[in-house]
Amino acid sequence: MPACRRACCLCVPCLPVGRTELTDSDSSGRDDSAARGRGRPRARAAAPWIALAGLLLLGLGVRIYLAGTPGYPFDLNCFYAWADAAHRGDLRSPYQLKRPLPCNYPPGYILVISRLPWLYELLTGETFRTPPDPNSGKLDEVDLALEGQYRRRDWLKKKELIEHYRREDPEVYRAITEALPHPELVLLGLVPREQFAGMREAYQRDPERYKVKVQRLAAGIQSMLAKGPPYTAPDRLRRLAVWVKLPALLCDLAGAGLLYVLLRKRRGRWGALLVSGVYLFLPAVLYDSACWGQVDGVHSLAMLGCVALLVAGHSFLVGLLFAVALLTKFQSIVIAPVLAAGFLARWSATVKGSRGGSGGVSPEAGRRVLGSMGLVLLGVVVGAGVVLTPFAADGAAGDALGTYGKVAGQYHWVSVCAFNPWWLLNSKPDVPKWYYRFTRLDDKPWLGPVTPKHVGLGMLGGFSLWIMWLVFRRGCGYEVMAAGAAAMAMGFFVLPTEIHERYGFPAMILCAYLVGAGWRYLPVLLVLSVAQLYNFTAVQPMDDPRYAWLMPIANAVQGHGGITYLFVLIHVACLVYFCVVLYQIPVRSVAFSGVSTVVAGPGRRSERSRRSSRKGRPRSDRG
Repeated sequence: MPACRRACCLCVPCLPVGRTELTDSDSSGRDDSAARGRGRPRARAAAPWIALAGLLLLGLGVRIYLAGTPGYPFDLNCFYAWADAAHRGDLRSPYQLKRPLPCNYPPGYILVISRLPWLYELLTGETFRTPPDPNSGKLDEVDLALEGQYRRRDWLKKKELIEHYRREDPEVYRAITEALPHPELVLLGLVPREQFAGMREAYQRDPERYKVKVQRLAAGIQSMLAKGPPYTAPDRLRRLAVWVKLPALLCDLAGAGLLYVLLRKRRGRWGALLVSGVYLFLPAVLYDSACWGQVDGVHSLAMLGCVALLVAGHSFLVGLLFAVALLTKFQSIVIAPVLAAGFLARWSATVKGSRGGSGGVSPEAGRRVLGSMGLVLLGVVVGAGVVLTPFAADGAAGDALGTYGKVAGQYHWVSVCAFNPWWLLNSKPDVPKWYYRFTRLDDKPWLGPVTPKHVGLGMLGGFSLWIMWLVFRRGCGYEVMAAGAAAMAMGFFVLPTEIHERYGFPAMILCAYLVGAGWRYLPVLLVLSVAQLYNFTAVQPMDDPRYAWLMPIANAVQGHGGITYLFVLIHVACLVYFCVVLYQIPVRSVAFSGVSTVVAGPGRRSERSRRSSRKGRPRSDRG
């Protein structure tokens, strides 16, 4: 019997289809090709993850290469000094600095960069920073180079505006270059107000003295236009620039990885990989974090996480991450209306789904709603506690939270470099570079006590309430939350005054998240990124001989001032598009049981009726 059994196992009818022989190496009778067949699906499943890892490594390499440019020198100098102060002292030290600027960033980001000097010194063996000598005021090599970069940037600013007058207004150009008593000398920062007043007084009382002053000033202006300060960026400054920018660079990579995880079930593994790669290598994203050295990628990642966690139904994590985002950058508050409306929609659906014939709310539904509210509140408390506890231990919690009051209203221009409709109120909106030399103030009354700032805040408040209503009516589904968050991010960039050019950055990662609802959103992401890149390079052009081959590409459209109007229009069009997308999503009433129905409207049927009508149709007719 055992022999028969063994023979039966070797007979042809019992072999798999297409199998004619077995290898002698498998004594158990199993085929090694079957093992290979089982390995192939695993290899196919692992291929997108391997490709994602390769993309992330490539993205990191490109960012480290580009991060060698000092970027915007004043901001880099601030991050550099704040990180060093927190490392040498405690978390209160950055808020007590005199030079270059007392810290005006919320505690979350300061907590992150406070560990950079320790890691830098541990891995390189070099001193992160040599503090200025309190007696002589002597600066080290990096500080001197950063000051030189800032002087060069100021010189480029003045030169660009003087060249604008040479092309557009020769009379003003002649007055500037000959140092005649023209107000533009003060507006361009060529002459302090006190010196300008002395020039006018000398013109009236002592013509000879006035003539000497004018000749000296004109010679200085001509010398500035002829050569200007050199570009100085020693290797140590370039290495430190990479380290100071490291948190934003890593958050860019994390954003791309999170997009892949969130979209792989909606766009497929390779489709999600495409979206992730597009976001990772968007020139606007690269320029903001790697070239400029800004930190918008940090809180944008947290904003995306909040929206995705709400869609997934994780109340505690939404509260925790929102608190961390808000304590990292106050701009994160723009998604608060969307999150609030999403939670209200979910709680409302829970209550409606539990009502019986009497119309009352079941105790179970009440417990679920109260439990969800409690988890959100607990998450906010835990998130705030995690960030603020180290500051409280150093007695710096009050200083850290005080930055919110200091930053609000810090700038009084209708647009601080942001190419939104407020920019068109400037006296020279066709001058894309160097922004608010010509920007109108937003605190001067328009009609009675109403100022542009009041108008902008009113528009943003009304827009937020409208978005909340749309999201609440349409539920907290994926496309609703993604479109609502993208619309709020663009609304914050377009509608209020005092907006910086970088405040539209979160809209890009939220638009990439929206691609999961359809490929039609991918071109919108690309167009928006082009507009954002132009806005970035208009404010901070690439100016580094080390990247000479990139400079003509990065600054390709600079010098064509009229194109600024086009990018203002693109930003407004993106806002309108996200609003239209959100408005066209059918109004939904999501029952507690999870069954979704579409509220009846013209030409619309409920989701349940559509499903039942498809049941009897052939598979080929179901689409």
